[in-house]
Amino acid sequence: MIDVGWFLPADAGLWLAVTFAALCAASILLEPFLHLYQAEGYCAGGMLRALQTRAAMQDMAWQMAVVAMGMVGWWLGPVAFSSFAGPMAAPLGLSALMLASAMAVATIRSSRPHKKPFARTLRVCRLVAWAQIPPLVIMALLALLGKPAVAVASVLFFVIWTPFWVALAGIMAWPLERAIQAGYARKAKRKLASIPGLTVIGVTGSYGKTSAKFILQSILSQEFRTVSTPHSYNTPM
Repeated sequence: MIDVGWFLPADAGLWLAVTFAALCAASILLEPFLHLYQAEGYCAGGMLRALQTRAAMQDMAWQMAVVAMGMVGWWLGPVAFSSFAGPMAAPLGLSALMLASAMAVATIRSSRPHKKPFARTLRVCRLVAWAQIPPLVIMALLALLGKPAVAVASVLFFVIWTPFWVALAGIMAWPLERAIQAGYARKAKRKLASIPGLTVIGVTGSYGKTSAKFILQSILSQEFRTVSTPHSYNTPM
């Protein structure tokens, strides 16, 4: 029988606040790997292979540093917060130090130059939501089993394996993303079909497509009204 006697209103409020802080820290730490996933064309395999780069290794080292700070917070929590947090003192210390250190790491990472900046798109927001599902389910189960402190501590496991949760989130989101992309494609085709006299030029090949696209646009714009896909987004959309 599940014992939920600990889940009184005051305890529940504190547990939810501590859990929210821990998940916020974990979400902040998702960003470099979401950026890597995005840079690899939202390909889980490509992202996991890219983890061997120096920058990705540095990001993993930062993840471990935040985990270490969380463990220190778990040890210091009872000393600092036991007077009002009781059995949640250790998780409170863990969450507080994790969140502070995750924000510090994010600030340091933001100053690092990138070939392509991270685009916080709706697709990225959906990936963040998907990536939160496994930890939320496990934390909720542990809490219902009467282990709220262990539930919060389990976030350390997810932080250590962040790249793999991002890859898993991409796999879980794949059917939905395919449906959304198909919807965009249908909308784009309807738009193109609605313009009378429109000539569509497609450029194919392994290399040089973007350069050829801009060269053609520059030449043809001398005589016609032209438009091309922006940057290197070489798709029918």
